Amino acid sequence: MKTKLDTLKEAFLNKDYKKAISIASKFPRLGNEKEAIKLAQDCIMNPSFYKQLGYNIDDSVKAGINALSIKYSLGV
Repeated sequence: MKTKLDTLKEAFLNKDYKKAISIASKFPRLGNEKEAIKLAQDCIMNPSFYKQLGYNIDDSVKAGINALSIKYSLGV
C-alpha cells in the first residue's frame, strides 16, 4: 500500500514540487518547516494575492521546496 508520504517523496524526486508541496501542506505535523511549506502552498494557489501582500512568489516556493528537502531528507 502506497502512503501519502511515499507519494510525496515520489513527486519530489520526479521534480513535481507543486504536487509534493500540496500533499505536505495537509500534514498536521511539519515541525520547523511548517511555515515555509504552508506559505509555498498558499503562493502556488493564490499567487496574485500573495504578490499584492509583498511576497516574492518564486522565493517563497523555493523556500518551501528547501523545507521539504530538509524535513524529509530529500536531495534537491
